[in-house]
Parts: sequence; structure tokens; C-alpha cells
Amino acid sequence: MAVKYLNIPVLLFFLLHGQYAPAQSSPPSSIDGSPEFFSSLLSPVPCWFNKDEVWPNSGCYRMYVPEDHSDPQSQPISFPVAIFRPEGNSRKVAPVLHLGAGGPGSAMYLDDTESMKYFLDIHRGMSLDQSRELIVMDPRGAGLADPLLNCSVYTDNEFFRWQRNTSILDDYEESKDDYRECIRQFKSQGINFSHYNSLAVAQDVEMLRKAVGVNQWNLIGVSYGSIYAQIIAREYPQSIKTMVLDSAAFPQLKGHYRYLEKTLGPLNSLFTYCSASEDCDVDIDNLQPRFWKLFNQLNDQPLNVKLDFMGEDSDFKVVLNGTRFMSSIVQGLYGTQVFRELPVIIRDLEHQDTSSIMPYLVDYFVFELDETYGDLSFSSHYCYETRPFTDFEQIKKDLASLPDSQIKSLLTMIPVDEDLCEEMNVIAGDPIEAEPVKTSIPTLFLQGEYDTITPLEDVLDFQSNFSNSYVVSFQVSHDVLGSSACSSQVAAKFISGDVRPTSLTGCDPEARLHEMVNRKAPAVPGDLLNSGAP
Repeated sequence: MAVKYLNIPVLLFFLLHGQYAPAQSSPPSSIDGSPEFFSSLLSPVPCWFNKDEVWPNSGCYRMYVPEDHSDPQSQPISFPVAIFRPEGNSRKVAPVLHLGAGGPGSAMYLDDTESMKYFLDIHRGMSLDQSRELIVMDPRGAGLADPLLNCSVYTDNEFFRWQRNTSILDDYEESKDDYRECIRQFKSQGINFSHYNSLAVAQDVEMLRKAVGVNQWNLIGVSYGSIYAQIIAREYPQSIKTMVLDSAAFPQLKGHYRYLEKTLGPLNSLFTYCSASEDCDVDIDNLQPRFWKLFNQLNDQPLNVKLDFMGEDSDFKVVLNGTRFMSSIVQGLYGTQVFRELPVIIRDLEHQDTSSIMPYLVDYFVFELDETYGDLSFSSHYCYETRPFTDFEQIKKDLASLPDSQIKSLLTMIPVDEDLCEEMNVIAGDPIEAEPVKTSIPTLFLQGEYDTITPLEDVLDFQSNFSNSYVVSFQVSHDVLGSSACSSQVAAKFISGDVRPTSLTGCDPEARLHEMVNRKAPAVPGDLLNSGAP
């Protein structure tokens, strides 16, 4: 899950909790429900990645669907689909469908050959090596989908903002103006933001299933993609054989759920990790006050730094202020390295040495300028299925209960309930979008024990809703399949039907299989800024 709109306060809030072009060809103008009709919606196209002699048999397609599923005559939109086929596949086993990169709005980078090779390496064992097709897609509004709901005005202006020392409030106001302009442009092109949400993606996937002609498939959902899987399980349970949910989010968990714990806990984990762990190269005294002192100093006297961008030899310089320093560290929470390296980063920056912060700064810069990220798709999801069911009054009460501190100032600087939903004209979803999904579909949860974005605690709290489920945790952060080779083997065993404890943990001595228990959400600690390490 990721969001770049509104910067630090809202970035913390959500982190812890191109232009439209008409389709080059059109799908049929009416739905008759026949297999031939659905297969006609899946149009072959040249693949976006380059194939070599060792590449598996594969095909690329555009899947055409109505923007509004309640109106088959609404304008057609499309999303990309790549299908990798095993040798001699006869469709005797259920294929694997990967539901995209999460976000919502994140891209799978289907047009990047190296990314696709990496994807195949991770997922081959649970698909091609079991004679299963492997299918991957970008959901509507993201990546190579048409339309791509990326705000190019924001990405263009953000490039130049990085060359200025802008305050959080300036960033917020300028970003809002950028997004208002993008919303105006998309609406002038006939885009209806109300139809870019998890329910619409689930309906797209059901049409795709009929188009590829399978009865059931095994779903893989990563981060927000796990919500897509759960909505599919709610709407079309007979279509799913198994689910693998990696770094799972849940549709019932809105922004007010354990708000303080989820907002402050990650920072506290950063501040206390090295004092409780032996794998840090350095542990400095007074880490937390030095962090905030550095944050303030960099806002007052920012550094002009040469951005080591993708190893290129250039003189491109950006302004490193406190806001970008903190944003880069928060973005780093998607991995585990930042826990170990934060003391070094602070020590170096106190001496104006930017070498240790540079990888995090580059990653955050690249994310901010990612033109394949559907940031307005993120916003439309939020307006449809999150905002209407978020108790903002409870969040304000929680904020008011905090002692005066730097983090309280940041979190209260911008209203937590201010957004662009009215400008987008997004209609609130049905209350069912805030209810837990309960299912007996065999489900494997893969969770990182250092994940502060979708915590293991959430899965353990709600595992009982999945009556036929297993939770396996690893010593990694977010995106377990991309971080642990063992997790791919575990997923392969699970999809094949082997759920013996030794099969689910045997490849990693630190992996843990969690027993299903009835749990209650823990009380919020009295002093979150001094609680334990992850």
C-alpha cells in the first residue's frame, strides 16, 4: 500500500493503515453471456516485454470491460493481461492469477523485461512447475491500464518542487492544486471516478475468468491486492480454489482502527530496534531526539545534494529538507534495512554526509515521479470504500489525547478528513465494503514480522474469519514473496495441496506457523513512543 498525495501527515496516515486515450479497438457493444462473447473481450496484443529463447510460452492481451458494470453500454476501458503457459499444459489444473502490485494504483511493470523475469522466478514454482498457467494483470486505473489514472500534473511539478525548499503546508496546497487540475482533465474526458474501486476490480476479474475459460483459479493478492482477493471471495466464491494473501490488508480495517498504534508504532520501532537487536552496526544514544532535531535542522537549513539517480553520472541536485528526510525513511519501512541503518543515517547527516540516506532518498524520489502509479485510482478507492466508513471524530480524539510533541504537531497540521472526494464526485460504496469477508476457501497468509504497513497482528486478529487458513510469518517486512525465497516454496506447497507443518516452514528455520486462536484486538499502549521493537 502506498500513497504520495498530501505528503507526511497523510502519508503516515495511509501508509500505516498519463492521459486517457481511446481504445484502439472496441469490444462488442452488448453482453450475451456466451463463452464466445467473453473470449472476444480478451484481445491479443504484442507483448510489452522482450522474450528470449528461455522465455516460457506466453501471450499478452488487453481485457475490455465496461467502465460501469451496472451499465454494459458505458464506455469501454481495458487492463493488461499476460499469460505464461507451461509445456504441454492441458488445463487440467487451476491456473494462478496474480492480482497486481497493490497500492491501490501500483503497477506490475509489465513493460519491463527484467521485472517480468524476476516475477517469473518468484512465481514459477507455484504455477509453471506444477503445469499451471501463470496469469498477471494490472487492475483498472493502474500501470498499463487504459485509462491510467496518473496525475501527470503532479509528477511534472513535483520534479521541480524537489529543487526548492518547500514546507509541508506548501507541498500540501500545491499538491491539492495539481490534483484538482488532473481531476478536471479526466472528468472532461468522461472518466467517472466512482467506478475505480475494489468491487469494480472484482467484477473485472470475473469477466476475465470467463474470457480465459477456466472454472477456478488460485488467487495471489499482495498488500491491497489481498483486498481484491477477499472481495472476489465474497462476490464469486465458486471461482476460487485457493488464495495466497501476502502482507494482507482487510476491507473492514479503516483509518480509525488502532489509529495511534499504527501511526506511532512504526516510528517507535525505528527508534528502539537497535537497542533491542544485535544486527545493527551502530547504536547511538538519544536516537529519537536526535532524529527530530535533525528533522527541524534540515527544514531550517536544508542540504543541496546531488541525487545519485540509478547510478547515472549527472549533476542533478535536489533539496534535502526535513520533510523529504522523514518521507524517505517512512518509505523505507517497506523493507527491513532501514531499521538497522537509521542510526548510521542520523550520525552521517549530523555531519552533512548524505551517502547513507541516498538510497532511501532516491527510492522516494522515484516513487514520487512514477508515471505508472494510478494515484487518482488510489484516491477513488479511498473515496468509495474507505472514507465513508472512517470515524474521523475518533481519530481527532486520539490525536487530542497525545502529549505535545513533534509528531503530534505533524499529524494535526493538516486536517485528516480533508480530501478531494467531492471534486471527484465519487459515490460512497455500500456498507458491505466495510464488513469483514468470511470464507472457507483455503487461504495462506504470508506475513512479515517487521511489517509496519500491514502488521502480522491484523492477520492474527482476523484469521478466524478464514476457517480453512494458515498463517506463516518470516523475518522480513512488506511483500514477503519478493523478500523471502522460502515463502515462494511455501506458497507452491500450499497451492499443490501440501499443508503439512514441515512443508509450510521447513525451508526457513525462522519461519513460524501460527495456530488459529480467537483473539481480541490489544489495547493501545499508554506510551507508544516507548514501546518495544518490532
